[in-house]
Amino acid sequence: RGDLQLGRRFGVGISDLPILRVDGPHAAPAEHYLNYKTVMIVGAGIGMTPCASVLTAMLKYRWRFGQPPEKLHFYWVVQHGEVDAFQWFLHLIAELEHEYFRQRGSASTEQARLDWNKYYCEIHIFVTRAPKEKCTVKPMVSAPKFVRSDDKFQPQFTADGLYAEVMNPSVSSKKLTEAMANGKSSNNLQDAWIWNGRPDWDQIFTQMKGQAIDPDIGCFFCGAAVIGSDLESMCQKYTSSGVTFSLHKENF
Repeated sequence: RGDLQLGRRFGVGISDLPILRVDGPHAAPAEHYLNYKTVMIVGAGIGMTPCASVLTAMLKYRWRFGQPPEKLHFYWVVQHGEVDAFQWFLHLIAELEHEYFRQRGSASTEQARLDWNKYYCEIHIFVTRAPKEKCTVKPMVSAPKFVRSDDKFQPQFTADGLYAEVMNPSVSSKKLTEAMANGKSSNNLQDAWIWNGRPDWDQIFTQMKGQAIDPDIGCFFCGAAVIGSDLESMCQKYTSSGVTFSLHKENF
């Protein structure tokens, strides 16, 4: 009837068989992102998958119904040689950005427009180990989502355009602060920014702290342990009396 009796099947006296115990289930770190108004979502490698779910939930559903978080800073670290394996994610980013653009543009009243203005999104793609020579961009494997030509809100960019920029990232990640301060840049597609190189976390956390409106910022990470360690150090370094960075991580 569900009562736990160790050794019930084979007998308590059996000593040469291992006893297996299950420890769990454990909550994924991204489950706690709803507790913050400002979040940093960081994904690397296969750890990007749960982060993609958060991105979808916020841009497609939560903000439409006025639900938190209000400010999303999304960071994806990917090796150049693995980009083709994530073409589906590039399609997803393009589709979500279009949906987000359409929802904002469809606000029909002044109050609705004010409500949308409290939401903010940044998507950063860091391409590591990109070749120095410009590479030939092949057609994407899957076709993009169909958009009617008479749709009032046409996409600001396409998945093919995003793929082409990711395959040949033109702006160094070391110039992140400078490029974003200058406004529109060649590596900027709506809310998405594509960078050549690893994230400069000092620049990123300095920027986050300088523009912080909410005193508590949640940092959520899924990926390699070395990046998780860097984020842990950054959260401790940039936490002060005015702003607290709280790290929730899961290493693969």
